[in-house]
Formats: sequence, C-alpha cells, structure tokens
Amino acid sequence: MSPDNPGDVTIASTAIDGTRAVLWLAGGQPGTTYTVTVSITTLAGRNLARSIALPVVSLASVPAPASAITTPGGAPITSPFGQPITAN
Repeated sequence: MSPDNPGDVTIASTAIDGTRAVLWLAGGQPGTTYTVTVSITTLAGRNLARSIALPVVSLASVPAPASAITTPGGAPITSPFGQPITAN
C-alpha cells in the first residue's frame, strides 16, 4: 500500500471467499488517497494484480476549541493525529 507512513491504512485481515479476495483494512489519515494493490496467483500459476484508489474521509468531526490556532481561512491547524493545536 502507498503511502506507507505511521497512522496510514493497514491490513487487518485477509480471506478468500470462493472467487473473491476479501480485505479488512484499518486506520488511515482523512484526506489521503491510498493505492491498494491486490496480487493473486491462480492454481494454474497465472498472476493477476489490480490496484484501486482508496480515499479516506472523516466520518465525523469535532468542532475545534476556541483556542485552536487557525489558518487565514479559518481552518484549525492539527497535529499528525488530527487534533487541533491550541494556543494554550
């Protein structure tokens, strides 16, 4: 997977369900699009690889506190973990 940084998407588990490859993914940084490549080899020895784009979006956001440091446009500046950085 790429990118591959701390806090990025990880593979939680994998399985085969008949003709399907099943991936359970975890984590990821909101606003980041990851490339996930699945490679398989058939019983006949054929190889197949497919890549997909996986955008990560926040499911919910908590309003930044009044003491949050913001950009000129009013967006809070956050830590690498998505927490607003405050002036206090």
